[in-house]
Amino acid sequence: MTNAIRAFGWLIPWFLILVVIVLVAMLLINQVSKRADKRDLSGVIRLWLLVCWYIGVIMIAVIPESGLVRERFEGDAPNYSFIPFDGWFDQYGLNLAAVKESALNTLLFVPGMILTLWATRMSARAAFATVVGFGVLIEITQWITNWGRALTMTDILVYAIGAVIGWGIYKIAYRSVMVNDEEDKLSDAVSG
Repeated sequence: MTNAIRAFGWLIPWFLILVVIVLVAMLLINQVSKRADKRDLSGVIRLWLLVCWYIGVIMIAVIPESGLVRERFEGDAPNYSFIPFDGWFDQYGLNLAAVKESALNTLLFVPGMILTLWATRMSARAAFATVVGFGVLIEITQWITNWGRALTMTDILVYAIGAVIGWGIYKIAYRSVMVNDEEDKLSDAVSG
C-alpha cells in the first residue's frame, strides 16, 4: 500500500478535483434537463461512480508513476509483448512481482464490471465488451504514448478475468437481492 501511495499519491488530489467537477457537471445537467423522465438522483450517482472508475483507471494505467514523461531512445526495448503471461517466469522461477501486478490489474477491473452492470442497462455481454474494450484502449494508449508503460497481452487477459469475476459478484449480489425481495413480498402477502 505504501508503494502505491508513493507511486500514485500525487494523483490523488487531481483525481479528487476531477471527480468533483464531473459530479457537479452531472448534477447540473440532470437539473436543467428538459426531459420529462429525468434520471433520479440515485441513477446520477451510480453513473458518476462508473465515471469515477474510468477516470481512476486512466490515471493509474496511462500516466507514468513518477508523473514525468521520458523520452524514448533508439536502444530502448520494445514497449509491447503479445506473449500471454510473459514475465511471470524468469531464470529464478516464478516472478512474484509480475504475478502481483497481474493480480492487481485483475482486481482493478472487478469494480468496473460491477459498476457497468449496476449503472447501465447493458446486457452482461455488452458490459463485458465495454469493460474489456476499455482495457484494450488503455493498452493501445500505453503503447502509443510510450510513457514508461507497455502494451501486454497479459494485461488484456487479466482485465477480462477481472470483468468475469465482477460479473460473477454482481450476479450473486443481484440474485441475493432478488431472493430477499421475493421473501419480503411473500411474507407481506402471508401476514397481510
